[in-house]
Amino acid sequence: MPIRPTSLRAACLLVTSLALAGLALAQTGQPTRQATDEPQVKPLPGVPSPRRATPVPRGRTFGTESAIRTVFMLVGNTGVVETGPGVHPSTVNTAQFSRSMLDANDLPVRPANLISLGGLVTNGADDQGATLQRRLNAWDEFTKTVTMPRFYAVPGRELMDASGKVDPAAVTVWREWATRRAGMPKASSQGPLNFTVPMGRYLLVFLDTVTRSRGMVDAAWLQERLHAAQMNRDVDAVFVFGNDPLVAPQGGAPVEESDRAFFDAPEVVVARTQLSLQPKVAAYFCGGPGQFTATRLFADRARLQITYGIGGGPLAEGWNPPSGQFFGFGAIVVYNDGSIDFVPLMRPVPQGQPSYADRPVAPDMARAMRALPLVLPTGDSK
Repeated sequence: MPIRPTSLRAACLLVTSLALAGLALAQTGQPTRQATDEPQVKPLPGVPSPRRATPVPRGRTFGTESAIRTVFMLVGNTGVVETGPGVHPSTVNTAQFSRSMLDANDLPVRPANLISLGGLVTNGADDQGATLQRRLNAWDEFTKTVTMPRFYAVPGRELMDASGKVDPAAVTVWREWATRRAGMPKASSQGPLNFTVPMGRYLLVFLDTVTRSRGMVDAAWLQERLHAAQMNRDVDAVFVFGNDPLVAPQGGAPVEESDRAFFDAPEVVVARTQLSLQPKVAAYFCGGPGQFTATRLFADRARLQITYGIGGGPLAEGWNPPSGQFFGFGAIVVYNDGSIDFVPLMRPVPQGQPSYADRPVAPDMARAMRALPLVLPTGDSK
């Protein structure tokens, strides 16, 4: 009988073939537009042309503690749809979230930051933001019971009313809460809910993919921030976070026609192009829908979109990895040598409990799977 590890440190050393059996690290196929129609990005001084993508190898799990510079923890889609007995007033799947925080604190290096990729809580109400306010207040109370690092968040379905449209009142509630609890600057002219956070030699970029409209992102704002980071010798890497995917996730749930229209929207294509071409961008991370996939933003370029919406909320119908569905969290691991990995940490969904229930099953410890090395420039391209 195999020996069960007693801590996540030990689990990190037990790499299994389960690692990414369900992950389709696939190329996106050719973009809908012809290559000649692709938005042109002005070349930056000293920036090499993007190299043709090669298959991304699956690497280590975690290195030793002395080899790691910092760790960023990611969660996405933690709010459940159900209400009733056993469901926390915030709608957060507290059983899964609390387990993830315990596991994260047992990593070789504790995360410096926790980033929500959207779907932190649920809303779906037409009451001028009152339901959202109540659930965010409950989240604030819940987090007093867990050990958490510094917290940041992008909005997702939290802002949606009963019809699935963005509720302006919910946006106001979110903005006030996010400036108080989720790292968003109080006085910001950076667009609807876009903001950046300098973190030592790294820049965190939070891209609002929700409030402008389903089909628009602020590509001009994103381009300005990426250009400035590329020219800044004090920035080694840029991490970009949003809620919606910018390209169809490969190997996941079927893509609806409305989503395909979003992926082909001009500003979305420009944003995707910027993320692909700027060498300091490590990857684009998003939380919806509820699945784990890694997809190239363009077929012939190395930059990845990592969709990681398995924090405990509803999982996407049609996402059926061969080894079964998972809940869990992710870790961006920055090493002292400058290399950066994304490490998925996952636990099987309790049998018969795809989302939540009135008698939640105590979650298992998450296991660290093989990492996805993130592509960064070689040599001095600053």
